[in-house]
Amino acid sequence: MSYLEILQGKSVAIVGLGYIGTRLFNFLTHLQRKSDFQIIGVNRRNIQVLEEQEFDFVFNCAGNTGDFRCKPLETVESNIQLTTYLLRHCRISDTLVCLGSTRIYGFTADPETIFREGNLTPSNHMSADALYDNAKKMMECLLLNTPRSYKRVVVRLSNVFGDYSSKELSDGTFLELMLQHKIRNEKLTVRQNINSTKDYVFIEDALDGILRAGTLSETSDVYNICSGKSYSVADWAHFLNLSIESTSNAPVSYSRVSNEKAGKELAFVSKFDLERLRLEDVIRYE
Repeated sequence: MSYLEILQGKSVAIVGLGYIGTRLFNFLTHLQRKSDFQIIGVNRRNIQVLEEQEFDFVFNCAGNTGDFRCKPLETVESNIQLTTYLLRHCRISDTLVCLGSTRIYGFTADPETIFREGNLTPSNHMSADALYDNAKKMMECLLLNTPRSYKRVVVRLSNVFGDYSSKELSDGTFLELMLQHKIRNEKLTVRQNINSTKDYVFIEDALDGILRAGTLSETSDVYNICSGKSYSVADWAHFLNLSIESTSNAPVSYSRVSNEKAGKELAFVSKFDLERLRLEDVIRYE
């Protein structure tokens, strides 16, 4: 059964209308033409609706990502305080989905290491990176260990990209910074090893994986939604035809993430990667 069939006659709330939440809301709005279900977008202004109305499915897409170093308090609020609020007050009959991150696996010097849902790597709890990682870990712990009658699902996303508008780019993620330099035709200098790699997932694949996890998971669980392929800064520079140089002497590090579990249990297949994408799939000039 597809998620389109499962959503038939259901009510859906999308919490957090940022980069992912807005695109998920728009995608589901488009699907309403083929299926009869209700959908509402929720932000700070109308969050009370989650207490006033029962929803079959709630997708919590809030949570700072690339700019967590500049917004530590907001990162904790969006990942821990909001999750606590949803678990205490949200009226849900089927499933609550929250977005985690494959970033919590960290990096390794071994290119053959593959991170699966059961893998977690230790980190220095005093670092800025650890603040984001630990906020995500605590969110997962709260979600999965708070007894509720409905299913609770964590979707660990890798670095989501694509369908950017040139007007919405910020310095929030390193990829957005590269795209800004591409638009301005400027050389980019970085402080990292340009051959280090990590997983990226195209926005359309991410949305498909989020919906599959929310509607097809049979129990409360955790899923990696990623491409299963890792790319370096050098790979991105080649794709963007961007001039780039590094001032770092750091060793190469790797982050390879498995989507095998999502493939087996959710029939999730990553359809897009850099080899099959065009620049206009990544950014729209406006």
